[in-house]
Amino acid sequence: MKKHKIGENIKSLKAQSGLSWKGLAEDLSSKGFYIYPKTLESYGSGRTEPNIDKINELAQYFNLTIEQFCYESIKLQNKDTLTQ
Repeated sequence: MKKHKIGENIKSLKAQSGLSWKGLAEDLSSKGFYIYPKTLESYGSGRTEPNIDKINELAQYFNLTIEQFCYESIKLQNKDTLTQ
């Protein structure tokens, strides 16, 4: 079984996007994906893990498949990679 990289990817994608946890939460909310900044931070640190619905929302937001989001190390090509 592959080890997932969810927390690592959330933290990395946030950093690559140049957003704070609050900024990322606000941008997600503006696109219909509602999540608190502290919850995102908790996912990014590995303290908690998102449920499948949040995994799907985060993958959509970053324009990734669930497989990519969960199991691959992700690097954004540029900030415009985020779902418009």
